Amino acid sequence: AIVYRDTNRKTEAIKYLKEAVDLFEKVRNEIQLPEQKSGYLEDKLEVYEDLLHLLLSEENISEAFEYTQRSKARAFLDLLAESKIIPEAGLNKELLDQKRKLVTALVTTEKSIQGELDKDNPDSAVIRNLESKRNGIDDQYSKLISDIRNSNPRFADLQYPIPLKLTEAQTLLDEGTMLLEYFVGKNHSVLFEITNNDVHVHPIAGEKQLSKLIHALREQLQKPENVLQLSEQSHSEYVKSAYDLYLKLMKPAELNLQSKTRILIAPDGALNYLPFESLLTKKVSNTAIDFRNLPYLAVKYEIEYVPSASVFSALHKNVQNSVSEQKALLAIAVPNSDAAVDPPLPFAKSEVESI
Repeated sequence: AIVYRDTNRKTEAIKYLKEAVDLFEKVRNEIQLPEQKSGYLEDKLEVYEDLLHLLLSEENISEAFEYTQRSKARAFLDLLAESKIIPEAGLNKELLDQKRKLVTALVTTEKSIQGELDKDNPDSAVIRNLESKRNGIDDQYSKLISDIRNSNPRFADLQYPIPLKLTEAQTLLDEGTMLLEYFVGKNHSVLFEITNNDVHVHPIAGEKQLSKLIHALREQLQKPENVLQLSEQSHSEYVKSAYDLYLKLMKPAELNLQSKTRILIAPDGALNYLPFESLLTKKVSNTAIDFRNLPYLAVKYEIEYVPSASVFSALHKNVQNSVSEQKALLAIAVPNSDAAVDPPLPFAKSEVESI
């Protein structure tokens, strides 16, 4: 695929990149150890990036969006693994046992094939028989995955996610909502600007540049003593970083955002660490220091985050199918004033009472 890409044979490059992605995801599904599964795609995400870039160069926006969903579905599963969340917890035990046995059989058969190939004089007849056996097990495994999907759709959505199509994502949006779906790559990053009746794609800054800007903004947000001092330097640094990031991440969609009231943000990579609410929608003069009245994005729009449009769809279905249940809430807003070193957070009590 790389050879075809570098010789500008896009059709062939796209074909083989798709095959590579299919193979990566198939192998990943067969990995048993969560630690290995979590890190498996770490050095393979550039394949998704190359494929996305080529598809967009051919103006195939719909398919590019689907492969963005596939890359993010993998990342979401990695987060689940790192968080020690077990998506198989509610799965039928018999199906789960069958899955483990088939994966074990596949691994054992592959080792036998490799062992025969490593011999000085490999027996081609033995290899053919083992390959035939492996293919049969693989067919059984594919059928089992179909059975798992039919018996437990919620598990299947996590473990074997079907990427959301662009038209399906649009049906989830109302007239006042825009979905901003980001893909951050080393060399090519993309913003999908999606509404219920339109879509635009914008190239944005790469991973290195975005990470540097986000790190600078977070440094300023995490040092409140500078803000409390209302120093000219802290004000100048903050408004510059917050507006620079707005220009790179939001400005391309600004025109169509004017008619919206809600932004659904699906971040990627370093963008997962960025509080978009703190971005500034206008350039601010450094002469007047006034953090209270800055043009924050959160003042203008309601903002919601999702790992990806596909995950949002799954959550949307879950909400529709769930029964409303009243639950209890314990909220602690104002600590004992005698025990507190610092004064209580202003308005914390009224906020909790409102909730």
